[in-house]
Amino acid sequence: MKERFENYCLIESLYENHCAEIPKKKGLYIVIKPVEIAAVFCEATVAIAEFKGKSMLYDVGTLEEKFNDSDQEILYIGRAKNLYTRIKQLIDYGYNGKKNHRGERVLWQMKNHDKFKLGFLQCENPIFEKKKFLQEYCQEYHVLPVANWRK
Repeated sequence: MKERFENYCLIESLYENHCAEIPKKKGLYIVIKPVEIAAVFCEATVAIAEFKGKSMLYDVGTLEEKFNDSDQEILYIGRAKNLYTRIKQLIDYGYNGKKNHRGERVLWQMKNHDKFKLGFLQCENPIFEKKKFLQEYCQEYHVLPVANWRK
């Protein structure tokens, strides 16, 4: 599945170069954890821990259980009307404390998030394509990727 995505780069490099190579087109994006990087979930986050009086943290035990049932490499599959804008929001949420992108907040509750890789795939109907990818994933693993909570 991850082979269908292109232009993988480190999350940290997206922060450093301000997502310059990301197109302003519709599509999907995927965040993967290289197999040599351990998955360690933390009780804290490098992003926003609370928003409007609500904790943004997930229970570590729940995350570990969900992760252990998954393929342990694909962490998130997302969609975007504009890949550049959406991915920049993801990076700004994790590195700059902006409150504009809480969807994948699990990523920022993991150690080594700067070593994760992000790839993207341009497509005309990202809503349909994301549902298709997540259905395929669920058929194989019977659970969504650790940072996806709904289809």
